[in-house]
Amino acid sequence: MTDIRHTHPRAAEVLRLVADAAVLLDRAARSDADDGAPVSPEAAAAVRAEAARIRSGAASLVVVGEKKRGKSSLINALIGHRDLLPVEVDVATGVHLVVRHADRPTAVAHLTGGSAPVPVDPADIAEYAAVDPITQTARRDDVHHVEVGVPAPLLASGLTLVDTPGVGGLVAGHARITMATLSQADALVFVVNGSGELTASELRFLERATERIAEVVFVLTQTDKYREWPAVLERNRALLAEHAPRYTQAPWFPVSSRAKQDADAAAAAGDRETAARRLEDSGFGPLTEALSGRIAEEAAGLRLANALHVTLSVLAPLAAVQERRLRSLAQDPTLQDEVRGHRDALRTLQRSDATWRGNLRQASRELERRLRVGFQRNVNDLRQLAEEKIAASSGPDLATELPRDLEAGVEAIWLDLDNATREGVARLVALMEHQCRLDAGPAVTELALARPERLDALPALVSTGQATAAPSPSSSASCPPGAREVSRPP
Repeated sequence: MTDIRHTHPRAAEVLRLVADAAVLLDRAARSDADDGAPVSPEAAAAVRAEAARIRSGAASLVVVGEKKRGKSSLINALIGHRDLLPVEVDVATGVHLVVRHADRPTAVAHLTGGSAPVPVDPADIAEYAAVDPITQTARRDDVHHVEVGVPAPLLASGLTLVDTPGVGGLVAGHARITMATLSQADALVFVVNGSGELTASELRFLERATERIAEVVFVLTQTDKYREWPAVLERNRALLAEHAPRYTQAPWFPVSSRAKQDADAAAAAGDRETAARRLEDSGFGPLTEALSGRIAEEAAGLRLANALHVTLSVLAPLAAVQERRLRSLAQDPTLQDEVRGHRDALRTLQRSDATWRGNLRQASRELERRLRVGFQRNVNDLRQLAEEKIAASSGPDLATELPRDLEAGVEAIWLDLDNATREGVARLVALMEHQCRLDAGPAVTELALARPERLDALPALVSTGQATAAPSPSSSASCPPGAREVSRPP
């Protein structure tokens, strides 16, 4: 593999800067100074990891987005293999899939626990990568990821596509899998569809997902299904300009995977005129050209940009502290005014009659009310479903299915509560930032619900006629972040 120093004119300069930054961060992390910016020992390691990734090879393009946004259909259309990745409406992907160029279709399932990879028929990918539509648990709980090889011009141009699990709200258990795949990404494709504008959770996830990725491409799918997509696109651009101005210049590509599939089918049938017309309708021409030229051919530059992006982000707090010290040593007259301003603002915030206190109490009560109402509604729905199951099922079927259905329902309620709490806390954080002009920092947005001890103290569910309950195989990925795995029914 060729060293990138011979493939990019600025590589040596960037690598020297990254190496110097890592040494500086190591030194800062070992410093005992109490008045400096806190520097994590992992900061230098993160910078060195980016430098280690700077090598030539296929560019890794990770595709992310909420579930039912058309990610898998998008990848199938990009590579010209209509049925490669599972796209059924009731099938969700539970692990990430890596799609590379190969002379013939192949698939390999990489297992957890150090087990040897398992060759898979490409037609059976869903059996290893999908989530069961009924239980919402992985069909195989021992699969880490699935690697797929197919002949495709886009992939042959020097691109590897990574399909990540679709995540409701982008904050549930699958979000951790998606975030893990981003550690090796050169660029990001963020997928939305024409049904509605970007949500607050999508904007927050986008910010987290791009902490080390400089290149982002937005794709708006299903333009054939949602005729109002132009208005949605403009609204999304406005939302990014307002809430995430860093992405204002990022390109957007509206596409129709269905039209692209029609174009491929017409081309295979020899109907060039129809193929050309449907390809133009699909919008995939500009997208494919951008992915080939902007990402595949510029992989070396993207990796250098990512290394600089990470390095500058971890150096910024340290640089701010040193800048304040220099201003203090130079007796900058404006520094004293700034300190007085911050002191007065802090005193105002600390007053017992400060406006933010009442607003926080009111918003907290409203969040608690919404959580209670939503939780009670979910419990009532689960009770109703259980009663209907009892009325409609026979004894043996009931003994087998009811415990499983109840467990799936309880975990669904827990995930819903977890997501609703995260959304509510994010709104509280935004309110406090606006009221107090403060940055709450990443720790608040990383909130995870811990399962109450009284729930763990409950006995395991036991089917009728069974003396003991043995836990059934199930993936712990369905548990919300921070929660311990619940006892499984037989």
